[in-house]
Amino acid sequence: MEGIGVAANVIAVIDISVKLICVFGEYFKDVKNAKGDVQQLTKQVESLHGVLESVQKLIDGKNESEIPGIKSLKDSVLQCEA
Repeated sequence: MEGIGVAANVIAVIDISVKLICVFGEYFKDVKNAKGDVQQLTKQVESLHGVLESVQKLIDGKNESEIPGIKSLKDSVLQCEA
C-alpha cells in the first residue's frame, strides 16, 4: 500500500509540474510580445498628448460664456494631461 501512496505523490508532482510549465510558457509568450505593446501604447499616448495640446490652444483664452460646455472641456483636458 505504501508503494501506491508514493506513486500517487509522484503523479501529483508530475501533474503540478506540467501545469506550471504550461503557465510559464504562456507567461514567456506574453512577455516576449510586451515590448511591441509598450511601443504601440507609447505612440498612442504621444498622439493623444498632441491632440490635447491642440485642444488646449483652441480653448485657452475663450470665455466660458462664448462656447457652451467649454468649462467641462477644459476640465477634461486637464484631467487627461494629468
